[in-house]
Amino acid sequence: MNDQMQKTLQDMQTQIHQQHLQLALQERVMGCLLRGLSRHPDLLDDVENEFHALIDATAKKSPELFDVLVPYLEKLAHRDSD
Repeated sequence: MNDQMQKTLQDMQTQIHQQHLQLALQERVMGCLLRGLSRHPDLLDDVENEFHALIDATAKKSPELFDVLVPYLEKLAHRDSD
């Protein structure tokens, strides 16, 4: 593998690692927000309705994304602590 390809591969690996870290941080923030909302049932109901609308729209438009979205939302909803 030449030097340019090696550098490109390393750059891609770095980007993937950064995206994983960013996703983990986003999940933690979403978990915090949902726990905070759980103290306000009226707001939590609105968020749940929005999640259901998102799930329904995703199922119709992008079944492959639906298969990722539902477990992700379930993971957020059942997270007890970070």
